[in-house]
Amino acid sequence: MAILIMGATGFIGKNLVRFLSENGHHVYGFVHQIEQNQPSQAQLKTLAPWLPPDRILAGDLTKETLSTQWLQKNQIDTVIYAAGQPDVKKAQAEYGRCLYWGHTPTYQINANGAKKVADVCEEAGLAANRTIRFIYLSSIYAGKIIPTSNLQHKSCEHYHFSKWHAQELLKQNKTLAVDIIRLPRMIGPYQNTNAFLARLRDKIFMGTKLDLNDQKMDITPIEALNQLIEKRLNTEVTSYYQLLDLTTNAFEVTSQEMGHLYDELIAERNQTQLLWGQKSLAGPTLRGLAQDIVNIRGVEMDAAATVIQQHIRGYLARKNG
Repeated sequence: MAILIMGATGFIGKNLVRFLSENGHHVYGFVHQIEQNQPSQAQLKTLAPWLPPDRILAGDLTKETLSTQWLQKNQIDTVIYAAGQPDVKKAQAEYGRCLYWGHTPTYQINANGAKKVADVCEEAGLAANRTIRFIYLSSIYAGKIIPTSNLQHKSCEHYHFSKWHAQELLKQNKTLAVDIIRLPRMIGPYQNTNAFLARLRDKIFMGTKLDLNDQKMDITPIEALNQLIEKRLNTEVTSYYQLLDLTTNAFEVTSQEMGHLYDELIAERNQTQLLWGQKSLAGPTLRGLAQDIVNIRGVEMDAAATVIQQHIRGYLARKNG
């Protein structure tokens, strides 16, 4: 089967390139490039274990850079839209700068870009008198978004709202086989930082409290997504809009367990306080803990986040070891 993966160098995209290539599919990758329509050397190197250069496309995902002619020429059966802007902190900064949420790069890639690609896929399928499957990777939290009439949303919901809006836009493609797969937090190989740790890092910058009674984090191995994608590829198209939640194979980190982790971090903070003679402490939030490390060690917030991540990584290793 000929498959095009949008966002091929991202964590999820790269895993899909590897998995689908190793399972006998003819895979192409599309990478995001704003200033040039060719992949960078770094992007080529990233995908080199699975894709030759002539199967790697590049372009600006916020513009119409994919053509019906290319899809027809290469007889693409399925397009997987794994591209996206997952950085909540960056989305928060964008939201503060933009007068209208739809102008942000997060929205342009997550929603508008996906719709542009879906439209091209639908047109190519109609021209060839066949159905192309379009798989859009959304977020499980998009299902919890309640849109308001004035489109005013909290900055931390901006990413999830863009995913929700993409789902609504894709309902307009009546002759395209659209699968929406809503993902929880994913972990797996080819991550610069663990997805769970990255989310916690975002919480540090956003000042989210750690010890809420209802707090838990579901973490799903990337293999669960690989299996679901393979199943969908082998499933006959019976509906032109399917909404699927990936909720299997998850393990939870509960508020109680996070409380134990927090105690460990507090202990290190207090120990460091004694070593450096620091007297004032910021308070019981991740951001407060990070600020203490900044004050005590004289490092930047990024470095403080890394310190906390190292503790969390060790905690998860002990929990699942």
